[in-house]
Amino acid sequence: NYYNEKRVWGEFFNLFKDEKVKVKELIIGPGKGISYQRHFKRDEVWFISKGICDLKYSRKDPDDYEMITLKSNDLFQVKRNEWHQVINKQNESCHIIEIQYGEETNENDIERLSFYENNEKNND
Repeated sequence: NYYNEKRVWGEFFNLFKDEKVKVKELIIGPGKGISYQRHFKRDEVWFISKGICDLKYSRKDPDDYEMITLKSNDLFQVKRNEWHQVINKQNESCHIIEIQYGEETNENDIERLSFYENNEKNND
C-alpha cells in the first residue's frame, strides 16, 4: 500500500523515497493538467507508463516554450529550473513514473507560474 494524494488534476502515489531520490506515479486525469512549474533543488526523469500527454516545456524563459507530445514508453528529463507542465488532452488517464533526485525531493520545492484550465467544452 503506497501513500497517495488526490489533486485537482488526478492523483499521485509515492512508490519509493530515500535521502536523495523519490519515485512517484502521477496519474493525470482526462482533460486535466498540472501547474506550469519549476523546481530549484531537484531534477526529474519521467517515464510514460500508460497513455499520451502533452508537455509545455521551457529551459529558461517561461514565455518561450515548446509543446512536446509524450507517449507510452517515452522518457523525458526535466532539469532543475526548467519550466514544465503536463497536460492530458486524451479521454484516458496518463500514467507517469517520476523519478526525482537532487538536494531535496519535497513538495515545497516548487514555483508555480500558472494553473491549467481546460477551456474546451465538456459533454458531461
